[in-house]
Amino acid sequence: MISSIARIYKHFANDSLYRNSIYLMMSTFVGSFFGFFFWIVNTKLYTPEQIGLATALISSLSLITGFSLLGLNLGIIRYLPKAEKKTDQINTVLTIVLCSTLVVSVIYLLGLPYFSPKLLFLTQNTLFLIIFIILAVFFSLESIYNNVFIAYRNSKYVFYKSIIGNIAKVTTPLILLAFGSYAIFISSTIGSVITFFVSIFILYKLFNYKFQLVIKKDIFSKMFKLSFGNYIASFAASLPLTLLPIMITNTLGPKQAAFFYMDMAIVGLLTAIQSSIGQSLFAEGSHNDKELKKHVIKSIKFYLLIMVPAILVIVLFGKYILLFFGKDYSSEGIALLQILVLSVIFTSINSLLSAILNIKGKVNIILVMCIIGPIILLTLIYFLLPHGLISLGYAWLVGEGIISLIYLLVVYLSL
Repeated sequence: MISSIARIYKHFANDSLYRNSIYLMMSTFVGSFFGFFFWIVNTKLYTPEQIGLATALISSLSLITGFSLLGLNLGIIRYLPKAEKKTDQINTVLTIVLCSTLVVSVIYLLGLPYFSPKLLFLTQNTLFLIIFIILAVFFSLESIYNNVFIAYRNSKYVFYKSIIGNIAKVTTPLILLAFGSYAIFISSTIGSVITFFVSIFILYKLFNYKFQLVIKKDIFSKMFKLSFGNYIASFAASLPLTLLPIMITNTLGPKQAAFFYMDMAIVGLLTAIQSSIGQSLFAEGSHNDKELKKHVIKSIKFYLLIMVPAILVIVLFGKYILLFFGKDYSSEGIALLQILVLSVIFTSINSLLSAILNIKGKVNIILVMCIIGPIILLTLIYFLLPHGLISLGYAWLVGEGIISLIYLLVVYLSL
C-alpha cells in the first residue's frame, strides 16, 4: 500500500502539468478556506445589506482589472518561456497594466452616477477614493506576477503567496470595523498589496529580476495580437459574473446580492480548480505543443478525478455549508447554489477548449466565442433576473449549456 502511494505521488510530482495544476489548486483551496472563514466572520459582523454593497465593490474592482490587463496576463504565459530578455518582458507588461489601471479606474469612478449610484459614496470620500485606486493598481499588477510564476512552471510560489495574502485578508476585518462595507472591501484585497512585494523578492532571488517601469515597444508589439485578442475575449467572458452583483444590487437589492455572492464564493472553488488545470495545460502546451494530445488527455482525466466528487459534495451538502454564514444564507441560497454548481460541468468544458485554442493560436475563435457567450448569458439573465435568484440560476445553467454546445461544434470544425 505504502509503495503504491509512493509511486502515485512520484508520478504526479515528476509531471510538470500535474505538479503545477496541484499547486494552483492548493492555492485555490487556501484561498477558498480562508475566504470561507473570512465571509463567516463578516456575516456575523455586518448586515446582509452591507455584505451586498461590499460584494458590489469587489465586483467593481474585478471589472476594472478585467479592462486593465489588456490580455497581457495570458500573453506573458505564452511568450515569457521563450523570451530572451525576460526581465524586460515582465516589466513592460507591468508598466502597461499600471497605466491602463489608472485610466480605467478614473473612468469607472466618473461613471458611477450612471450605472451604480449606490456606490457613489466612493467619490464622496477622498480617502476611500485614493484607497480604491491604489488597491485596483496592486490587484492588477499582482495578477500579472501570478501568471509569471505559471509561465515559469513554478506555481508553488503562487501557492505560498496565497497563504501569505489570505492570512492578511482574515486578520483585518476587526481592525477596520468602523469603515462598514468598505472595511470588507479593503480586507478582501489587502493581501494583493503584500504579495506584490513578495513576488518581487522571490523573482529577484530566483532569476535576478529587478522591478522597473519601462516599456519596450518591440516586446509589446510581439505580444499584441495574442494579448489583445485574449483581452477582448477574457473581458467579455468575465462580464456576466462581474456585473451580476452590481445588477442584483440595483434590481433585487443588496441583501439578495449577498446571498448570490456567498453561493458564488463556494462555486468559485470549483471554477478556480478548472481554471488551474486549464492554465497548466496552456503553460505545458506553450513549452511543447507537439505533445498537446497527451497533455489534453491528462487534463481531462484530472478534471474528472477532481471535479466530479467536488460537484457531488456541494450538491448534497451545500445546505450545511451555507449554514456557516447563517440560516438566511442557507434557506435563501441552497437552491441557487445547487443550480450554479451543475453549470460548472459546462464551464469546465469551455475552459479546456479555450486552452487548446490558445495553444493553437486560434485567438479569433476564442474572441468570437467569448462575445457570443456573454450575449447569451446576459440576455437570459436580463429577462429572468427580476423574477428572483432561482430564475437567475436557471438562466445561468441553460446559458452555459448552450455555450458549451456551440463551443464543441466550433472546435470540431476548426481543428
